[in-house]
Amino acid sequence: MAGTAEEKENTRAYTFRYSPNVSINYEIDGHGEVPLVFVHGFAASLVTWHDIRRLFPKDRFRLFLLDLKGFGFSSKPQDGGYSIFDQADIVIAFIKALGLSNTILIGHSFGGSIALQVALKSTRDHNGSHIGKLIVLNSAAYPQQLPLLMRI
Repeated sequence: MAGTAEEKENTRAYTFRYSPNVSINYEIDGHGEVPLVFVHGFAASLVTWHDIRRLFPKDRFRLFLLDLKGFGFSSKPQDGGYSIFDQADIVIAFIKALGLSNTILIGHSFGGSIALQVALKSTRDHNGSHIGKLIVLNSAAYPQQLPLLMRI
């Protein structure tokens, strides 16, 4: 679905520099006090969330739509660091770098597993104030063998 002129005007694209070889593409939509960080699924990108972003009042919420490492317009280095745990470290660094607190973290499928790891790691590392709520959609929540396509 194509966004309206107003939606396109209010959406801003940025790059988060995680490391010298890894840049994460992201968009910010809205200007509200409540931060929502959206993490897409496997073989997808931040565009996954474009259809629903208009449902969040811009004066109440600030949406951060991420392209995970290896997806969308983010870096795709051949370093083998694409696991759920590697991606979770990037999301945590992103949230910390932007100074977000009490964040609502939303993940779908592979992104839901990443979001779960972010929440678990934040709790273990006593950085729980960064994550206020967790929403996972259709994600794995326990250790399991990944399908061959995802392992490749």
